[in-house]
Amino acid sequence: MMIEAFEKRTGCCPTLKECEAIERTCMDFDGEKGALCKACAMGAPGTSSARPT
Repeated sequence: MMIEAFEKRTGCCPTLKECEAIERTCMDFDGEKGALCKACAMGAPGTSSARPT
């Protein structure tokens, strides 16, 4: 997933380290992008905790 798409879907602006974690999580996530972004935005365990923009 492109970081710009993640930012648009979540309203969060991740750091470089968080971007790397998001990329790894995205590869391992068994679901669609919207569900992943929602889980990340809500701070679900195993997802990024990127800060809101």
